[in-house]
Amino acid sequence: MLAGGQRVVGGEGEVFTVSSPRGFVFKKYLPVAFSRDSALERRLNTMVRYPPPEWREPRTGHVTLAWPHDVVLQDGRFVGFLMPAVDMTATVELHRVTNPSDRRSASGAT
Repeated sequence: MLAGGQRVVGGEGEVFTVSSPRGFVFKKYLPVAFSRDSALERRLNTMVRYPPPEWREPRTGHVTLAWPHDVVLQDGRFVGFLMPAVDMTATVELHRVTNPSDRRSASGAT
């Protein structure tokens, strides 16, 4: 269910806000993503089955890692996944923290 038609388009897909479940977004892959990565569906199914510990802070529920929550099928075919919505204005991409050359300026959105 799309909420207000909000979407962001990137190189591999589109990310849509959803009305249900609350607090999640839907990443729908473009056909080009499937042609580049034949293991995409298998990898996402594995990620959903085995989320890392503490991807969400237990006490507050704060999302520390936007990990896939569930796969999405359309007419029985894998098309994308649901993941927690993240406030991108208060987020730092992981590579900006782990890469020493990026770490110097790792504050706020990129």
